[in-house]
Amino acid sequence: MLKIEHETMLAASPSAVWQILMDFPNYAAWHPYIRLIGKPIVGEQIGYSFTSKLVGRRALTASAQVSELKSEELFSLRTGLRPLLIYDERYHLRVHPTGTHLYHSAIFSGWTAHIWTDSLTRQAEGLVHDTDAALRAHVSRLKQARSAVPEERHRKGTKR
Repeated sequence: MLKIEHETMLAASPSAVWQILMDFPNYAAWHPYIRLIGKPIVGEQIGYSFTSKLVGRRALTASAQVSELKSEELFSLRTGLRPLLIYDERYHLRVHPTGTHLYHSAIFSGWTAHIWTDSLTRQAEGLVHDTDAALRAHVSRLKQARSAVPEERHRKGTKR
């Protein structure tokens, strides 16, 4: 078994981060590697597509299962080719004075997980770090967009 863990701070409430994580149709707006199709319901089979240099140019497509959901706190899913390789990804959100503390983990298990090289491990660590950086950047963009003040509009017949 190989476990990769990464922690980061996000300048948004757990509720705002949760909305991003549960918005499967819009993963392309922020997630650099995966696309999800389906509904975030525990036990639900969803479509899972993964693209990275790690696997070549084509996307790997499989079904995944939402394995844990605890509103505004915990989201995890599981995919893979059982029993060869099983992949569990988990997002754990905690309230922090500056927003949200994100604990993100990826666990690779199955028959082939123990033969991963150091190079593959470093690449997998990079994928988790890249995903967290992309989520942090997306949260920042959303926050900036929401704080932008709309142009003042004048009604007909009123003085400026």
